[in-house]
Amino acid sequence: LATSKTLHDLQVPDQLMGGVHSNEVAMVGRFLKTNRSVQHIGFDNCLLTLKVDDVKVLRSAFYGNKKVVSMQYLQKAGNETRQRFRMEINTELNNVSKYKAKIK
Repeated sequence: LATSKTLHDLQVPDQLMGGVHSNEVAMVGRFLKTNRSVQHIGFDNCLLTLKVDDVKVLRSAFYGNKKVVSMQYLQKAGNETRQRFRMEINTELNNVSKYKAKIK
């Protein structure tokens, strides 16, 4: 598929969503470095985990590939990733407060 000249709409199915240990965003970035015909990319859901290194790979693909005009669910995935991190940070801050109170 990476060398296809006729593929304009890439849909990434749920089967590729592997959670925090997966790198589907980086995989799409590597694909886009080779394929210059894709214009639309869709993910079946917004449960992507956006990791910094993976997003860097995706971003680097756009330096040479100017054809992509839309990526479905990527913004929503980013919002959900940030929300998960906020919840985890708040939980840890609460734990720190509890431990500080125990020390006193």
